[in-house]
Amino acid sequence: MLEQPAVAAAVERSALAALPRPTVERLFEHALLLEVPAGAVPQRPGDGMVPGMMVSGLLRVFQTMVDGRQLTVRYVRAGGLLAIVTVYTRRSGPLSQQALTPCRIVRFRADLLIEAAARDPAVANLFASEIGHRMFEYLDELAGNVFGTMRQRVARHLLDLAAADRGQPPLVARVSQQALADAVGTVREVIVRVLRELREEELVRTGRDGIEILQPDRLVAETFPRDV
Repeated sequence: MLEQPAVAAAVERSALAALPRPTVERLFEHALLLEVPAGAVPQRPGDGMVPGMMVSGLLRVFQTMVDGRQLTVRYVRAGGLLAIVTVYTRRSGPLSQQALTPCRIVRFRADLLIEAAARDPAVANLFASEIGHRMFEYLDELAGNVFGTMRQRVARHLLDLAAADRGQPPLVARVSQQALADAVGTVREVIVRVLRELREEELVRTGRDGIEILQPDRLVAETFPRDV
């Protein structure tokens, strides 16, 4: 699998690039490569979580509330590691995954990752670093959704989605108003109001192809403060 150009490129973009090639090859033994069409949900709440790595596409990780609202907690792109915490804690979780574009995802054999971590401190340290990073990322999301305004949350998601589209001008978040509402945990009517405000301030332009970000620097200033 590592001989495939897309997989090799994703590894180079990932934290795994810091490991020696033979170690990476062991981690990929018996791994599966999933082809996930846009809109598909490869993981739902209650499913056994499986450690993996994004090869291509854009995946969102989200939680569904009791009332049906959704809240995106992470966007994952090529090279992003998935569910590494399950290497040490085997359990189902409350999170779902959805492919926003066609995705290719590697799913590792958890027992092989556990064995590698027990044998090699470099692997164990890499996994610990990944888990710590995800914990702080989740805390940032929690703080943003508890203390941030709806406008700040919308601004953050628009910037994330636009960055996924090659990050080159013009910056366009290719997302519907309903999908944006799902991402920030609100209803479409609220998104309509926030986007109207951003349009009137000439921060964004809405159209058939998505939401174009006209002034990225000003929109960044709208996001909830983070410790970066």
